Amino acid sequence: SKCDTLTVKAADIAGELGNGKAMNIVLLGALVKAMGLDGVDWKALVSAMVPPKAVEMNLAAYDAGYNME
Repeated sequence: SKCDTLTVKAADIAGELGNGKAMNIVLLGALVKAMGLDGVDWKALVSAMVPPKAVEMNLAAYDAGYNME
């Protein structure tokens, strides 16, 4: 059987965005893309679950994980 491996430097990416605490959201974005879980509005869920002052940072972290090469 075949197994794909994806390396996500979430701490580095989150640090580049200015907040190392956002690494879990970086990982979420990468996971959504890798597993094809686009049927859920993840950005709306993230926005609803974080404090208002953290929405912009967390959405940037999600996008960074989702769009990483």
